[in-house]
Amino acid sequence: RLAYLQQQALEKLADLQNDEGGWGWFKGMFPNRFITANVLCILNRAALAGQDDPEGKVKEMQAKGLRYLDQVTVKDFGRKHKELTYDDVIYLYVRSLYRDIPLGDALAAHKQLMALAQKQWGKKSLYEKALLAVSMHHYGFEKEAKEIVESLRQYATINEQEGMFWANNRNDWFRNSAVLEHTAILEAFCLVEGESEEINAMRQWLLQQKRTQMWESVPSTVDAIHALLLDGETVLAQEELPEVRIGNQTLKPAGTQDLFGIIRASYPATEIRPNMLEVTITKKQDTPSWGGLYLQSLVPLEDIEAHGTDLIVDKKLYIEKVNPEGETVLQPVEGKVKLGDKVVVRLTVKTQRDMEFLHLQDLRAACFEPAEQLSGCRWQDGRIYYQETKDAATNLFFDFLPRGTYVFEYALRANQTGDYQDGHANLQCIYAPEFSAHSQATQIQVIP
Repeated sequence: RLAYLQQQALEKLADLQNDEGGWGWFKGMFPNRFITANVLCILNRAALAGQDDPEGKVKEMQAKGLRYLDQVTVKDFGRKHKELTYDDVIYLYVRSLYRDIPLGDALAAHKQLMALAQKQWGKKSLYEKALLAVSMHHYGFEKEAKEIVESLRQYATINEQEGMFWANNRNDWFRNSAVLEHTAILEAFCLVEGESEEINAMRQWLLQQKRTQMWESVPSTVDAIHALLLDGETVLAQEELPEVRIGNQTLKPAGTQDLFGIIRASYPATEIRPNMLEVTITKKQDTPSWGGLYLQSLVPLEDIEAHGTDLIVDKKLYIEKVNPEGETVLQPVEGKVKLGDKVVVRLTVKTQRDMEFLHLQDLRAACFEPAEQLSGCRWQDGRIYYQETKDAATNLFFDFLPRGTYVFEYALRANQTGDYQDGHANLQCIYAPEFSAHSQATQIQVIP
């Protein structure tokens, strides 16, 4: 089936390639150098991964695509002066992947672009530096390639949990994804300096990102897989079930019975011992792995204390009032609220890493009625999210929260007198539930 799907994809690519040799966004559109460069990169990745081309059809597509890039570069180069552009960097990188295909009429322009790259690489972004380092390495300019890699190393951050990464490499609407840039740097290190502990640390960051974020796009995913397999070792294919001990007891591995590898164990109160708070996990193979440990118990709401590490959520209640000057002010709730008061719930969220697909649930006291009854998209503190109003809780859904601190508010009305237990706020990454946090819970008294 895999061979069939590959053949179908290649036939579609061949059909989308136009007479000039380039690819456009859709069939019938003019060829685009950026789309063409991406296709040629992916075809190169596929060839390195062992894709067969017995009839030479892929090589023919590659030659036609390179001819289009050469022609566009020669045409543009005649109008340029002395600056190496982003398109030039992409061209040099892609062309370095196909050194077996002659440059032809583009040889002179290519030489001048390489000369500019040797002089101007220091002014380029991290991503452009990484691509130029690979290009320099492929064309035999090892001195310059090593200088670029050393420059990249000076901007790196290394810690035990996340590995080796570049702190300013963040996902952004107006630039390459963080994964795309990170894999380009990883490739530069691996090709120029060879396998090292730094490479493993960079792969660690890449896998850590996958825990809480998707790999953004097809090019990012292709590059990420290419980076993980760059040294030819399939470390992710080595399966090992770790040994888990709670106190003096060894838990039975999940094996293939549980799709997600979850190991569950329940104990009645009479069997729980103090040493069961100590958990030991033993793993023998030197391969990446991660997971989460969940301890669940039933306690009264008033006994819940705030908890969080990579994620932190704090909940505060305020009464909205109008002062003598006619200004709206917020006064902290100190246990008592009057019937009919407008109460503003303020949820402060802190995240130590970029995360995608988070759910923030705020449980309400029975004395409160939401001021907004309709669910829908909201915009606060620079983030778009979906707010859902339910009978006992308000849910906020975020598709992406970059590292930082955010404040979200919504309004309630006190509509019942009496003493009530207010709920707590829960924050969790949906696809990496080990990243979670909750706030404290408080008592509320509503007076007439």
